[in-house]
Amino acid sequence: MRSYYPAGEISIRLDANGAFSPAEALSKLEKLAAFDIHSIEQPIRQGQYKAMAEICRHSPIPVALDEELIGVRNPEAKGIARNDPARHIVLKPSLLGGFSGFQEWIELALN
Repeated sequence: MRSYYPAGEISIRLDANGAFSPAEALSKLEKLAAFDIHSIEQPIRQGQYKAMAEICRHSPIPVALDEELIGVRNPEAKGIARNDPARHIVLKPSLLGGFSGFQEWIELALN
């Protein structure tokens, strides 16, 4: 893609859908960073909060939480969005408890 569209001409966003293991994620992200990637969604499988926090802190590509947010209902667990340095969140109302759950995530992200 980058040979056809230089950086700045288009944004490339990737969705890994949890494809990487926590042990290999950062090395894979380092290699992908050479292509001026805007962001990557869910580099590791959901539910690995500590590993995801570390990846968010050290990734050369901004991380977007996606599947990580599905089914998270209690405020303590929602600390993943507040405490992890994820740069983006992907909000899907149908997977977050409808529009009220969607609105709750928006308010949490803004605070």
